[in-house]
Amino acid sequence: MSLTKARLVIFYGMGGLSDVGRHALQAALEKSEEIESITVLTKYPELLEESNWNCGCPSGHSFTEEQKQKFTLEALQSYDGIESHFQGATAVVSCLGNRQAAIGGWEAHEGNAAVIQAMKKHGVKRLVVISSICIGPKFSLHWIAGAMKLVFWLQARPAHKDLIDLEK
Repeated sequence: MSLTKARLVIFYGMGGLSDVGRHALQAALEKSEEIESITVLTKYPELLEESNWNCGCPSGHSFTEEQKQKFTLEALQSYDGIESHFQGATAVVSCLGNRQAAIGGWEAHEGNAAVIQAMKKHGVKRLVVISSICIGPKFSLHWIAGAMKLVFWLQARPAHKDLIDLEK
């Protein structure tokens, strides 16, 4: 009996294809025998070409030309019309969070709401939302989460609100 291969959609924002999103994409590439296709959606395709943002991994996270042939990169201007990208998908990985309080847009909540609506339209039942920072009350298991919550609240209220709404 043969198993159906997965069709994975990875969605990322400003911070998403730095260290967190690169880990998601590289993990998917490592499972090529289980994943039929990988579609990467973003408003910021140029981030794929930037060097790793120092996540601490010894090997870094640049993509070879061979790896780039194994996924489709789709540049989006807005969340309007994203539904077509989810047709036939078996799972979605969303990396729309942004821990860089002074850089980028705050679209994790809005973007993930659009992702969920697109998934519902096409019956996609598996979603992983990845963020390298959790500042909500349910996720404050480590002291650094409390410190980051305070930093975001004091210095970047729009970012704080976006991340809290995402986590809810």
